Amino acid sequence: MNAVQTAAQVLQDARTILTNGSDLCFLMTQHAPGRINSRVMQPFGPDSDMVLWFGTGPDTRKVRDIRSYPHATVGYQSADGGAYVSMSGSASVVDDAVQRAGLWRSDWTQFFPGGPEHGYILLKFVPDRIEVLDLMSSFVPEPFVVQAAAVVRIDDDWVLERDA
Repeated sequence: MNAVQTAAQVLQDARTILTNGSDLCFLMTQHAPGRINSRVMQPFGPDSDMVLWFGTGPDTRKVRDIRSYPHATVGYQSADGGAYVSMSGSASVVDDAVQRAGLWRSDWTQFFPGGPEHGYILLKFVPDRIEVLDLMSSFVPEPFVVQAAAVVRIDDDWVLERDA
């Protein structure tokens, strides 16, 4: 096994874990200085720039948290438990009717009886740091030390954290 060579490898492994491992993740927000709230969410994405979207009610704790403290963290674990992705970045509340309709799951009607038109808004999460540990890939450098690889966003580019 070899150490990580490029930011593109880290991003590809992160994308694989996010899209093939689990459709659930943890969204962590800051409630007040020193207090973090965490909850299981079912996101949309990642898009081509690793942005995630979440559907929620407008009066939820997570919406209040994000409006007060927009920094958030999202954590995924692969289905087999051998890998994880941790993403930190900024979150914002989006209340756009077209976007709400496009980011809707029909099985959510039990939670949002008004559908995407009523009582439903979006959270947009834009990562600025992505950390990946995959015990089954090249991200475990010899002599097989358990070590995560990370990339950070600088302007519009992703670079290995060690190079930032």
